[in-house]
Amino acid sequence: MTHTAGPSELKRPMTVASLSQLLHEFGVELRRLAYTMPGGHEDPLIRLSERMVRCARGQVNE
Repeated sequence: MTHTAGPSELKRPMTVASLSQLLHEFGVELRRLAYTMPGGHEDPLIRLSERMVRCARGQVNE
């Protein structure tokens, strides 16, 4: 599932849960993009993706 925040999503007040969901989706999307990079260049993007997903999960659990 590819998700890009549209104008309506950026204008409405966002809750922690909705921001966490978007951060999680962007992290997953970044991971998919990272796997299209030439050898060796994907590692920093995968690490960033993992941090984004962990942060999103941490916010939901609080």
